[in-house]
Amino acid sequence: HAIEEPSFIILFLLLAYADILLGSMNLYGAESLGNISIERLRTITLYLQCCELLLQLCIFHARFFSHWGYALDSFLVVGRFIRVDPRRLHLLSFLRVWRFFR
Repeated sequence: HAIEEPSFIILFLLLAYADILLGSMNLYGAESLGNISIERLRTITLYLQCCELLLQLCIFHARFFSHWGYALDSFLVVGRFIRVDPRRLHLLSFLRVWRFFR
C-alpha cells in the first residue's frame, strides 16, 4: 500500500514530532510562532493525523486495531479531541515515536 511507503511514514513521523515540539512549547508558555498561534498549528497537525489514521483504517480494516501502535495513536488523537489533561496527554505523545523503530 502507498501509505506504507517510506516517504509517507517519514512525513507522518515528522508530524508527530512537530506536534510533540509544539506541545512542549505550549506547556512552557509560548503562545505563538511568528504570526501563527501554536494552538492553530497543533490543530492542523491533529487533523492531518486524523486523516492518516482514517486512511490506515480504510486500508487495513480489522488488522488496524490488532496493532498496538495504531491503537495507541488512535487513543492519543481521540484524547486530543475530547480535551484530556494536556500535560498527561503530552507525555503519552512521546510514545508515538514507535514508528521510528518500526
